[in-house]
Amino acid sequence: MKNTVNMKDNSKVVHGEFGRGLLSQVIRAFHRVKALIERKKAIRHLNALPDRLLRDIGVERYQIDALVRTRGTLTQLAVQPTSQPDTSADFRRAA
Repeated sequence: MKNTVNMKDNSKVVHGEFGRGLLSQVIRAFHRVKALIERKKAIRHLNALPDRLLRDIGVERYQIDALVRTRGTLTQLAVQPTSQPDTSADFRRAA
């Protein structure tokens, strides 16, 4: 075993593996907190928009929390397609 130390009770502690595991847990926790902050920021931003603008982008106010929870931050919301059909072709045909 690498990086082992004999203890008084003859057990061995693996310092390298423990250190890497602890560091990865800290990093994952940091990313979770960062994502939570970003989601709360997105919710605040969307809640600050007027109802008319929300309807223009296809969102009702009651949907904001669930939308952000499933899709993530504002940047991810802008990139991901909505479940609504694309009606832009309908507008071009009517013109």
